Amino acid sequence: MRPTAIAPGQNPLRDPRDKRLPRIAGPCILVLFGVTGDLARNKIMPAIYDLANRGLLSPTFSLVGFGRRDWSHEDFATMVRESVRAHARTPFHHEVWQNLAEGFRFVAPCPHTLPQRGVAKPGRGVPFRSRHAR
Repeated sequence: MRPTAIAPGQNPLRDPRDKRLPRIAGPCILVLFGVTGDLARNKIMPAIYDLANRGLLSPTFSLVGFGRRDWSHEDFATMVRESVRAHARTPFHHEVWQNLAEGFRFVAPCPHTLPQRGVAKPGRGVPFRSRHAR
């Protein structure tokens, strides 16, 4: 019996109906604004974990979360872990989680850039006037 010739870059064990990418994505960073909101916690974070759990994310993937909370990187990782455990579609694996969490960073805005409570914001409360109105 002679061995079958296999073309370079093809996997003979792969099902041709499988539409997933044939290779792992390269290194990337995702910057997510509003990371403390419901959409991020209930959908986006668990989906990112599911990709990592299936081996479809680069081992060097990083997530930078931007939100209006005074959190440390560890607080952020704890929040993500809780949302992943509650909403992920794949089973939770500690090894996958540790590798993914190494790339998490949280960024809060500078305190002087946040609007102060009780202070009117410029442009708010001013009626709209068209340039063409007389």
